[in-house]
Amino acid sequence: MKTLSKYNPELKITIPVIISFLIILIVFIVLMDQNIPKYIVLFGILIVCSIWIHKRYTESYRLFFNEKHFLLKNKNSERNIALEDIKRVKSIFNDMKILGSQIYQYEIDFENEIGVYETINFYISGMNSSILEFKNLVKLKSPNTNIEDFTKN
Repeated sequence: MKTLSKYNPELKITIPVIISFLIILIVFIVLMDQNIPKYIVLFGILIVCSIWIHKRYTESYRLFFNEKHFLLKNKNSERNIALEDIKRVKSIFNDMKILGSQIYQYEIDFENEIGVYETINFYISGMNSSILEFKNLVKLKSPNTNIEDFTKN
């Protein structure tokens, strides 16, 4: 079993953490001269933001693959998708960097276990070489799969 995106949940909470921090900072500045109990308001906002980040983290999948299946794992479930059921692999152009490392966003369209089409978005770091192996394996197992690549790989 090879890892496609082991740190996808961590990468998916980066933007909510930044947005939460900015919201708390803005609310603190706005409430600084007010006579209302600002710490109670800030604590409420902190709880709401923490719930949002936790929900996003637990619902995000870690992605793995082997010669036959595409595996999606999160805290609540584990799903096996046959490579033949993948309909599209698309890299989405972005210029996101975290601590100097280039982050790429991908989208995979597939037919799930009950025959409904789903799309999953995930992030990988620029140092991840298994995406090329995954794309080649999908091409081999499912020649009709549309592979759209906008990265420099």
